[in-house]
Amino acid sequence: MRPPLDPELLIDDDLGFAPEQDYRSGDDAWIRITQRSAGIQPVFTDEERLSFFRDSLAQATSTGMEIHAYCVQPRRYHLLVRGERDAVARGVRELVSVFTQWINLETSGRGPVLHARSEREIVRETALSKTLTEIHTIPVEAGRLDRPDAASWSSYGCYVGTEVPPPWLKVHRVLAHVGGPVAHRDSVTDRIIYLESSNQPEIAVPVEEIIPNPYDDND
Repeated sequence: MRPPLDPELLIDDDLGFAPEQDYRSGDDAWIRITQRSAGIQPVFTDEERLSFFRDSLAQATSTGMEIHAYCVQPRRYHLLVRGERDAVARGVRELVSVFTQWINLETSGRGPVLHARSEREIVRETALSKTLTEIHTIPVEAGRLDRPDAASWSSYGCYVGTEVPPPWLKVHRVLAHVGGPVAHRDSVTDRIIYLESSNQPEIAVPVEEIIPNPYDDND
């Protein structure tokens, strides 16, 4: 049971776009959004907080902002959304406002929970697969999970078929673009393998074990 909310209490949010990434009012665009906690303490600490956040996402779609993917870290959330500029701006304000009120009511706190400014980046359709893979790999890359489907802290399960997408999460359009659930699962797996191999320390090879160049220019 959620506590009652004050619909007039909105949190201001700077648009957060670089000038070269701006798009005109009335145009739809794919946007990657990131926003961190207002302080040093983690905000997303347990399943109840995650449930608050998911319900806040559902309410934010009332502005016309479509939510296509999400991922939550202890001190930051990541979204892939699509919408017209004003709808996205209103959607983020609604998300932050609703989530902040619920957390403050739960903790008897006051003040902001999330940073006043979100970071936003225009995503071209050619980069959708890469962006979706990056978002769903974040919990593993950060060391929070061993595999991307180990918890419901992202929309990964909804994309690979292990979870039923909630009505507010739009997965079919991006799934069709990236080649379906199996293709996306393989893309995430490949990225995890690449990241794990990149983090392995280099092993020095003794000079005597180095194979001489078989292609000697003097031959």
